[in-house]
Amino acid sequence: MKIRHLISGTLLSLLFAANVFSAGTPWYSDVEIEQVYRDAIYLLTQRDYIEGYTDGTFKPMNPISRAEAIKIIMKSSESLPEANLSTPLDFPDLDKNAWYISYIEDAFERGIVAGNDDGTFNPDGTINRAEALKIFSIANNIELPEAQGPWYQKYLNYGIENDLIVPNWHGEYVPESELTRGELCDIIYRHLKNPFTGEVEHGKATWYAGRFEGDSTANGETFGAENLTAAHKTLPFGTMVRITNLDNNLSVDVRINDRGPYRDGYIIDLSSAAFEKIGSLGTGVLNVRLEVLNQ
Repeated sequence: MKIRHLISGTLLSLLFAANVFSAGTPWYSDVEIEQVYRDAIYLLTQRDYIEGYTDGTFKPMNPISRAEAIKIIMKSSESLPEANLSTPLDFPDLDKNAWYISYIEDAFERGIVAGNDDGTFNPDGTINRAEALKIFSIANNIELPEAQGPWYQKYLNYGIENDLIVPNWHGEYVPESELTRGELCDIIYRHLKNPFTGEVEHGKATWYAGRFEGDSTANGETFGAENLTAAHKTLPFGTMVRITNLDNNLSVDVRINDRGPYRDGYIIDLSSAAFEKIGSLGTGVLNVRLEVLNQ
């Protein structure tokens, strides 16, 4: 059986409730228990691959710089900085005394990264999904077959085939999409833990009204609005899925125990407790992504 989570929801809830990540270490004030990248940020912080800002935040939805991405990827691949270059770097925009220099030197020496055509490195510039997948694949010594198409196609194929990235509402993977701090953590987490099956749906989510309280669900259970359960048209009973509100990047894990909804475009009916974790009951409907979890 594959693991579904890094830690149980109960333990994670206790950690957040106490505002404690581990002994003596504060948790990030802007990473809620429902934040979509919470598991990834937890694991990478625990392993000392990432750290937050001095104000106690992590800023998961902020773009990540090239230098930050290289540091995190190098640390997570266990390629520790080795600053003894045979040929010193000669990029005019690199500060030889900056925090990032040993990571960039190490990555450059190993052939993981290179400079730009104009002779610069641009450590403070943003990095897109395709670039990150390339650096990640090379840093982890992953040999990929050549693929027809643009330079990044084999790296994008690897990310898709191994469920490291998810498509948008239109089924597109958008390789040129600017990467966020949280998404890079998620790519690494998915590689390390394989939490998802790769089955993804996009659509609308609704919630059960109170009048169903105490009724029997399709699998014979008694419906309780306080339980984190949901109805889906076809997924087997007992399947665990992660539902992410695409408007606020909050997510909740629920167990399928009922059937529905049957309106076009609607993919899941959530208990009110589950719905309320990622949105306001007053909205009635959410635009969501559904991912089936490994169990």
